[in-house]
Amino acid sequence: MDDDEIMVIDDDEPVVMEVKKETRKPTQKKEKEMGEAVQKEVQEVEATATPVKTAMSFSEKLFKLGQDIAEMSTKMEKDGYNSAQSYEYVKASQYKTMLRKALAMNRLRYTVNDMISNVSDVLKGDKMVLTQYHAQLTIKDVDSDESESYLIWSQGADMLDKGLSKAKTLAIKDFVKNEYLVSDGEDDPEADVGAPVVKKTFTTPTDKKDIATGIVSKTSTITNDQKDTITKMIGAIREKAGDDGYGEKTLAKLNTMTSTEATVALTKLELKGNEYGLEV
Repeated sequence: MDDDEIMVIDDDEPVVMEVKKETRKPTQKKEKEMGEAVQKEVQEVEATATPVKTAMSFSEKLFKLGQDIAEMSTKMEKDGYNSAQSYEYVKASQYKTMLRKALAMNRLRYTVNDMISNVSDVLKGDKMVLTQYHAQLTIKDVDSDESESYLIWSQGADMLDKGLSKAKTLAIKDFVKNEYLVSDGEDDPEADVGAPVVKKTFTTPTDKKDIATGIVSKTSTITNDQKDTITKMIGAIREKAGDDGYGEKTLAKLNTMTSTEATVALTKLELKGNEYGLEV
């Protein structure tokens, strides 16, 4: 050994020796416990995670569209009256509004492409013009390129130039009624054809308000039937509203009322009764 390779150690200098820690492999029991803990943690994360909402397909949207229209159709009210044939009906505007809302709820839209418009004179009419209208209505999915088309048609008669507008409006109404089986009871095919038509009075909401404000002309005295009806209606409204004092002033001057005043009172009571769902 050379002199350069000799290491001199001072007796007073401490010698530090590095001791390696022995790492032990975890036992099978420990590994099992660790695995169960990790699995439990994963399950908790999955349980609290927000579920991903899957987008509806076009077919599912069309199915939901039919359900929504069926539900909304139960809330329709007859707001029109045919004086010639004496029946009430649901105006086309309610059908168009219902279709528009149901389409928007399901992220759908529709387009109408005119195909045929034929104008002819009505044989049994004085200067009446009949317009026959054919078109293609297409429902499109906003979230995809899918669509579904329907052939619609209708006809409208008018003495001026409104025949086409009437036909277009009725075409949409008939589409909703026939495609989604919406009925307002005005076109039952099993109805008696030869039955006598009983004319009845139809009072519009505007007319009712006019009557309520006293715009009538009769001045005869109140009848016993009017007295009885007013008394019964006030009693029914009191019971429904839980207000024992309702109509007290009306009852106080009941015997001195004229027929006109009684008509006004009955109209007001009818409007009030409708608010509580009473059949008046």
